[in-house]
Amino acid sequence: IVTDARVALGSVAATVIMVPEAREQLVGRPLDADSIEAAARAAVDASSPIDDLRAPAHYRSDTVGTMTRRALRALARGDELTTWPAAPGVVEAQLAELDTQRAADR
Repeated sequence: IVTDARVALGSVAATVIMVPEAREQLVGRPLDADSIEAAARAAVDASSPIDDLRAPAHYRSDTVGTMTRRALRALARGDELTTWPAAPGVVEAQLAELDTQRAADR
């Protein structure tokens, strides 16, 4: 049974948004196919993506549902960390830049 949940979405609204409706579909229920699908639908409904050069709005909406389902299924299986990089590239690059700056300051 899910005791707490937070779903946040980025790149599908003006700023990062929290989706309390997805939380409502998860908390107090088993993390199963039905609750996962309900949370994914709530996430899609909460998003308001735009069309731009990188992707049309309908693609972004579809991606919100897909990524929400994937993340929740991984949590249900208990393997959510196995598919994530140990050090995401952007973070890695930022850390390397900080190290360079610190070395120069010495």
